[in-house]
Amino acid sequence: MSQLFAEVALSIPKRQAFDYLIPESLQGTTLIGKRVRVPYGHGEKIGIVINSKSESQWQANKLKELAQVLDDQPVLKPDMMALLNWAAGYYCYPIGDVLLTAIPAKLRKGEPNSRATEKFWRIKPDLTQKQWQSLSKAPKQLALLQLLKEQPVREVELLQQFNKPILSALYKQMLIEYEEREVKQDLSWTKSLQVNARPFASTEQALAISAINSHKDFQPFLIEGVTGSGKTEVYLQIIENQLQQQRQVIVLVPEISLTPQTLARFQQRFGVQIGVWHSGLTDNERLAVWQKAGDGELGIIIGTRSAVFLPLKWPGMIVIDEEHDSSFKQQDGFRYHARDLALMRARRLNIPVVMGSATPSLETLNNALTSRYRHLHLRDKVVKGSRVIQQLLDIREQHLDAGLSPYLVERIYAHLRQQQQVMIFINRRGYSPAIMCNECGYVETCQHCDKPYTFHKSTQQLHC
Repeated sequence: MSQLFAEVALSIPKRQAFDYLIPESLQGTTLIGKRVRVPYGHGEKIGIVINSKSESQWQANKLKELAQVLDDQPVLKPDMMALLNWAAGYYCYPIGDVLLTAIPAKLRKGEPNSRATEKFWRIKPDLTQKQWQSLSKAPKQLALLQLLKEQPVREVELLQQFNKPILSALYKQMLIEYEEREVKQDLSWTKSLQVNARPFASTEQALAISAINSHKDFQPFLIEGVTGSGKTEVYLQIIENQLQQQRQVIVLVPEISLTPQTLARFQQRFGVQIGVWHSGLTDNERLAVWQKAGDGELGIIIGTRSAVFLPLKWPGMIVIDEEHDSSFKQQDGFRYHARDLALMRARRLNIPVVMGSATPSLETLNNALTSRYRHLHLRDKVVKGSRVIQQLLDIREQHLDAGLSPYLVERIYAHLRQQQQVMIFINRRGYSPAIMCNECGYVETCQHCDKPYTFHKSTQQLHC
C-alpha cells in the first residue's frame, strides 16, 4: 500500500498547513475535518486535518506520523470547512487559527467530543430487612428509597422532591448507587411543533413574510423598518415556517444584553427547545449547545457573532437582527464580520438570509438599492401614533440669532405654546474655546457665568 499524507492545520502564527504520515492502521478512513494530536517541536499540538493526499513536497523519512485521531466523526463538516478555508484567504489569517476558532474551547484543548451524561440513581440489590428498618426514624430517606424501589430515577427528578443531603446520606450508607447514562437526543420539535397565538400581521408585515417564505434557496433579504414597526414579529413568523418544515434557524443578535429579552420572546411563541450561544456561557455549556445544534436537537439557536459557526443538521435560514451593529465585527484574533460570513454560509448552504435594521449599514443598503438583496420596507409602527417628520432647514441668507434661524425659533415657540418640550443639539461654536495671555496666563471670562469667552474668528469677537 502506498504511503498517504495528512495535511494538518495547527493553531500557530504561520499561514500554512503541515504534512504528517498517516499510519497504516488509519489508511482508508476519512480524516478530513477530524481533530488529531500531532508531534510539533518538543511537544504535541491539536490540529484539524484539511486534506489527505498521496504525495508530499517533503521526503517521507523526514515526516512524523499522526500521534492520535481524536474523533470518530468530523467536527467540521465539508460545507463548514469550505467556508472557513474561504474566510482564511479573505481575511488573510492563518488557516489553523480560523478552523480552531469555529469549534468550542474544550475541543480545541483535545477533550473528547462525547455527549453529556446524567446520573440515574437506583436501589442496591438484595437489601436486608434490617437495612430497611434502620431508616424507620428517617421518613424522608425511607420515602426516597421506596421511590427508587420501583425503577432507576434521574438525579434531576429526584432533587425536585428531595434535597441533596438526603441523597448523600443514603449513598454513604451504601443503600443506593448510581450509573452514568448518556443524555438521549431530543428531536421532539421535529414531530410536534407547538406555536402559541400570534398577533395579526399588518399589511407591510404580511407582504414581507410572504416574500421571504416563498424562497427556499439562497436569497438575501433586507427588512428596513423604523423602530416599533414589528421586525421581530416578522422574524417569528418566518421562523415558524422553517420549523414546520423541520429546518433549523440561527438568529444572530449584536449583544449579550439582547439575548435574554429575545429568548423570552421566542420561548413565549414556540414550544421548542431554544439554544443560546454567547461568551457568558461556560465551556461545558458551549459544548452542549454546539453538539445539540449539530445533532438537530435545537430548532432555534439565538447567539452573538460566533454563533455563525454553529453546525446545523437541517439548515433552514439565518436571521441577523440589527445587522448594522459594529459588534458583529470581531476586533481581535481572527478578525471577521459575522454578517458577511453568514451571507457566505447561506450561499453555500443555499438557504435564505434575512437582515433587519432601522438604520442599515451603507454597504447593505447599497446592495439592496442595486437589487443584490431583496429590499423590504416596514414604514409604519405597529402601535399607531404620529410618524416622525424630519425636515432640513436652509439657513443661507437668513439672519441668525445665536445660530438659530427665525423659522426655527418660531417652531420652538409653537411647541412651547402647546406645553411640549424642545431639545436642541449644537456643536461647539467658535474658533477657540478660550483666549489666554501668553505672558501672564490671564483668561478673559464672562461676568455672569465665570466661563471663558469663546473667540469667533469670522467676526474677531469674544462671545459667551
